[in-house]
Amino acid sequence: MPQPCRSKSQQGKRATEGFSLIELVVVVFIISLLALVAIPIYNGHRLKATSLTGNSSVKMIKFNVEEKYFTTGSFPTSNAEISLGTGSSTTSDYSIAIGNVPAPGTITVTINAAPAGANTVTYVPSVAGYTIDWDCATHSSLAVDYRPYNCKP
Repeated sequence: MPQPCRSKSQQGKRATEGFSLIELVVVVFIISLLALVAIPIYNGHRLKATSLTGNSSVKMIKFNVEEKYFTTGSFPTSNAEISLGTGSSTTSDYSIAIGNVPAPGTITVTINAAPAGANTVTYVPSVAGYTIDWDCATHSSLAVDYRPYNCKP
């Protein structure tokens, strides 16, 4: 069967379908730049949210510690003394423990998403008359940017 005759304008054209390699490389590069900027920002916001969640959980525990002090005259030195369970109260994002370092009644929140060694917010009680003040700015190791507002120096 004879081939249909092509005009000169159709002979030099070839099918242009899909993307060229350079276009794909440019798209991958742009997505990589966006991820490079977005991932650290996301992780920072997640860490701050976890810290704030731990801080809100501490409010109830502070009340229990204060109640124990005003009824017995001494601060608790473990979670079991205020019915918080043995060891530490733990979620997947943070854990809360009551101890006596640097002072009895100290509440330590350990943020699991933060780097080890720089992941604690420590609430230290001090009695002033008939109130208990909580200092969390002095003994905390969590970066200042991620601490709750009341724990910033």
